[in-house]
Amino acid sequence: ISFVPLSIYDEFSADAFWSKINLSQKFSPKEDIYVYYGVLDTLGLEYHKTDSGEVPYTKYRLHRCSSLSTALAGENKSFSNNNVILYGGLEYGDSLVATSRGADKGFLEYSETEIDSIGAILEKTGKDITYKKNEEGTLESFCKLSYHSPHIIHLATHGCSNKKTHWFNTLENRFNYFRQNTDIQQREWLMNNTGLFMSLDSVGNNVMYANTVASCDLSETELVVLSACSTMSGEHSDGNMQTVGLTTAFSLASAQNIITSLRDVNDEKTCEFMTIFYQQYVDSNTLYESFRNTVLKMKDKYPNNSHFWNSFVLVES
Repeated sequence: ISFVPLSIYDEFSADAFWSKINLSQKFSPKEDIYVYYGVLDTLGLEYHKTDSGEVPYTKYRLHRCSSLSTALAGENKSFSNNNVILYGGLEYGDSLVATSRGADKGFLEYSETEIDSIGAILEKTGKDITYKKNEEGTLESFCKLSYHSPHIIHLATHGCSNKKTHWFNTLENRFNYFRQNTDIQQREWLMNNTGLFMSLDSVGNNVMYANTVASCDLSETELVVLSACSTMSGEHSDGNMQTVGLTTAFSLASAQNIITSLRDVNDEKTCEFMTIFYQQYVDSNTLYESFRNTVLKMKDKYPNNSHFWNSFVLVES
């Protein structure tokens, strides 16, 4: 294992990121390269072209890590459970309720098609599939997975950033708040800013905030797929060299691997991306190879529409 550190100034700048570590001189396309992006993790640097015009992820075996300790941790955990939970085709409430709660795009047309296609692929491998559609895909149903988490959790829905107003609303007061409170308190407040829309339940809840996810135990889950818009988004708390948001929450809940989105995504093309990914996964039974092959296939098919293939990343926790 070789280690290529950056200076503290480089850690805060995406400019010429790959040139700073001499990617083409130090590594070959066959080597596994583990990268911790820190505060740059929402930028999708693996898809930023190098000075030579190359897209690093399509040439090099880049692994995005929640921590560089991933590269030193040894063998991955083995998972014996066979359950898969698929969320899609969710019912956010009538249009007035949905809009008032942020789901202004309404029902996601292809999300149900997406989980139906995925279920059909996985059923052939003997997986025990549970579909959470329409009014079944509530926050309560997700919370029940804690301590009984399935092998795979797939969530095809709306991502949201519904920032809550904090009474420390000036920069100086916010700075003082961060200085006077623990790291855990900071994260809890920041993780109230991002979440997923779930089905509207009987008491009017339809948002699953990141802090709720972080309180769950998903340690028996090998893969969480956040098939929604901008699920990598979040904010940086003072002293934390990482974006704090929905993806962080699933990592804190001990999910092993997370597929998450860098930006808003197209409903129809996301359905296609995910269908290809699961077929690749069934064929190879290797998450990293399956995800990277999906990116390459979508890039070949849509060379002029990069957001169809470079909007998702795999975070190996």
